[in-house]
Amino acid sequence: MELAVLLALLGAARALSTCRSLDLEAARRKRIEAVRGQILSKLRLAAPPAETPPRPPLPEDVRALYNSTRELLRQRARLRPPEDPDEYYAKELHRFPMEPPGEGPLERWRPTSHSTFFVFNTSRVRAELGRAALLHRAELRMLRQRAGAESLGLEQRLELYQGFGNASWRYLHGRSLRATAEEEWLWFEVTDVVQQWLSGSEPLGIFKLSLHCPCEQGPGVADTLRITIEGFEQQRGDMQGIAQKHRRVPYVLVMALPPDRANELHSPRRRRALDAEYCFG
Repeated sequence: MELAVLLALLGAARALSTCRSLDLEAARRKRIEAVRGQILSKLRLAAPPAETPPRPPLPEDVRALYNSTRELLRQRARLRPPEDPDEYYAKELHRFPMEPPGEGPLERWRPTSHSTFFVFNTSRVRAELGRAALLHRAELRMLRQRAGAESLGLEQRLELYQGFGNASWRYLHGRSLRATAEEEWLWFEVTDVVQQWLSGSEPLGIFKLSLHCPCEQGPGVADTLRITIEGFEQQRGDMQGIAQKHRRVPYVLVMALPPDRANELHSPRRRRALDAEYCFG
């Protein structure tokens, strides 16, 4: 009898109850939609913007220039501040890679045990820059490769020379380098040399990176160049084309103003705008 009464009361209580189970997933979706609506309202948008298509990949030469410049800037602890108010006025960057060694007339410029030669097509430089271009700075850049176990820690004094058509050489720079297990981008300023290329008519421009020979060693006695530069490796067969595509060859980086912008920069109106001491009378 008592059991029957309890069951009756339980059924009545269920009939009178208005509680419903809470759907957490539905509540989460409603909250997300509410936040989404608030964001669109703040941005004054009726719907989210369409997705932009992926950008095409960068050309290989642009990517190589960016990577080498970034690595080189990391190696420079400090950069000189601009000395000129026109330091970066509309300048353009031009990259001129080294000619492949050992082909045709370049056969004589193959690397030796003592020197490495860098050959550039100066006709292309004149054609791309123009003889009237305002040259600001030029650098010869090259990648020093990782040293082998037999050369690790070895320090050598290297010297850079400019070559002329009469088989003479002019000393440009010198520095001491240590062979390490890491690659390193090296650079030499060659602004004066590129300026000579622009004003000259020689078809080729030559640089020579040689090991310093102390006078006390005597003639004909020279150590072996242990610092290796990427871009001179010789591959055979089908691997040669692939290696040349991915090889980080030495190049000359030029910062210059084209002739039309150079004329604008040096116009009387432009000079007055840049001259803080200019007096209008």
